[in-house]
Amino acid sequence: IKELVMSSAPTAAGPSAEIIHPPGTYLTVHSTSRDDLNGRTGRVLDASSDSARYKIQVFSSVSAILSGTSPPSQILSLRPLKLKPASLTERVGAMTQYYSHDLRSKINSPQGKALRNEASRALGQIRGSLPSWMTLRMFLIIITLMLVMTVRILGFMKVFILLSLVYMTLMVAYPDIVMSGGSFKERVQRALLMFPTRLRYAIGEMSGYRNISSRVAIIIYVVFVALCLMVVFASTVPSAQIPPVSTASDLTASSAQIPPVSTASDLMSSPSLSSEAIYKLGYEDATSGRDYGSSLPLSQPDDIYEDYPLHPPMTSPTKGSKFGIGNIMSMLYIGRTIQSLAVGPNGVASIGNFVQNLRSQQPLQIGLFALSVYRIVNSVL
Repeated sequence: IKELVMSSAPTAAGPSAEIIHPPGTYLTVHSTSRDDLNGRTGRVLDASSDSARYKIQVFSSVSAILSGTSPPSQILSLRPLKLKPASLTERVGAMTQYYSHDLRSKINSPQGKALRNEASRALGQIRGSLPSWMTLRMFLIIITLMLVMTVRILGFMKVFILLSLVYMTLMVAYPDIVMSGGSFKERVQRALLMFPTRLRYAIGEMSGYRNISSRVAIIIYVVFVALCLMVVFASTVPSAQIPPVSTASDLTASSAQIPPVSTASDLMSSPSLSSEAIYKLGYEDATSGRDYGSSLPLSQPDDIYEDYPLHPPMTSPTKGSKFGIGNIMSMLYIGRTIQSLAVGPNGVASIGNFVQNLRSQQPLQIGLFALSVYRIVNSVL
């Protein structure tokens, strides 16, 4: 019986081995027969539970690419025993290599070349439409100054949000505006017609939620734009104006402006004392060595201190909008993290996958996720 149980138990490299690192995770290669691969960090592209292997993409250093000793990237299929979770430093380095490789690929792609040609053509049109006394450099300087003034008026974060919205919209409609033929008006009409479909694919690529319709994609886009515009055009609550603190010289100058009062007896005989008279009596008490208030009459009307309210009305602080840029970024980070942790290699989301993948995360990632959740809960409550 013992031999039967041992023979039926799954091994670490068998078909039933458990996949705990979803696609997009960064792992470090170790204990292989190739020294040029050991210690390199790659990004998981696919994880197969049938073969119990990870398909990862590792990138070469810039020096190795320039010397020709290594290709820019390699696709490897390794067992879990040959991989370990990457540290923070290794993960940052691998992410830098990944995004640099992705940027180079996009620049050298046909779409990147078409974008450069379109930018050159647009600059040529701008140069031809400028007055004879204005050069293209002068025009760009004016645009830069206008952008700086906009940042000065609205603030950096609000201008950044506006530019991000414009950039996101242009990138979604880019294939229909630049890559397609026809006049500019025809390309714009085609971009508006294809925008819902391309937006659906863009949301699926960024978030992983690909089973959404074009109508839902448009609703998500409109809600996101509305939240961003609320942040941009929300009025800033002015800070409370704190009165300046009076100094000794200010008090001396104010005391010199008090109208002279003949004697303390004259003040005592007045039916009602003003604040200046009370100040004068206190000053005479101090200069004469008497206790403060000893010259005041025993009874006075109730309204002699009406210039100084004892219980000023309390004003509740005005709360800002709950949909700030920090809360929006926290919600996006929470949604992306839940999606990446809950979806397994087969593309199905489950709570078990989320809990299991959450346990394998680095403490820093868990802390950022918990901080984002706390920010959202605290803003709602």
